[in-house]
Amino acid sequence: MLPALVLAAALWCAPGGCSLEPRGIGLAAAQEAQDAKPAPQEKTTGDGAQTAPAASAKPSDKPKKVITNDDLKSSGSSYGGNFATPFGQINDCDSTCFDAVRSWTRASGTENQNWRRDELEAIDRVRGDPEWQRYLRDIYEAQRKVCQVTNDRRDELFKFANPRNVTPEEIAIDEKYDPKMKAAQAELEGLRTKLGAMQKKFFSNPYAYQFAIMQGMRTMTVNCPSTPRTIYY
Repeated sequence: MLPALVLAAALWCAPGGCSLEPRGIGLAAAQEAQDAKPAPQEKTTGDGAQTAPAASAKPSDKPKKVITNDDLKSSGSSYGGNFATPFGQINDCDSTCFDAVRSWTRASGTENQNWRRDELEAIDRVRGDPEWQRYLRDIYEAQRKVCQVTNDRRDELFKFANPRNVTPEEIAIDEKYDPKMKAAQAELEGLRTKLGAMQKKFFSNPYAYQFAIMQGMRTMTVNCPSTPRTIYY
């Protein structure tokens, strides 16, 4: 087709002696090439109907992630796999604790310019007392048992109890864990009754005594965390 266009242009310009128009011929050739370009093919179904060209495949959705309470819990915040308050925290004493111990002793800084060093020495004495530390550990472990029984009981009720009606399975679970809980609580209370007597060994030093009182309070308020649950989102 292109040679025919060139020939027609030459014949048109011959009588008047005009020259060829390369730009016009180029546009015509480009249009001719565009007309000759094949159109996108359409697929045909089995019954002869035509369908639109297939779209690009959509990327598959990302798999859902499974998160447990262990993922949400900060690292280093458990002891024995199922206890929220580390034993070391019972012996910790930051600046807030340090100031509280001093205020409980009602000591005045004007009377003793070295009270900070004296207080730190007294706190270290409590931390380093083997008998007192064994006693604190015993209370800690007894509290841990109470937490464990509480979590185990709740987990079984979660699996087998009916939230709308009391069932024989629920009664059996209660009967199973009632004696375990009573034994764990009795052990804990037995240890706590000795607390005052154990603290009196530090009575001669106001700083040491007040820090021992603070540690006793901490053993009463340790946290029992929930066991890990699976969360889907």
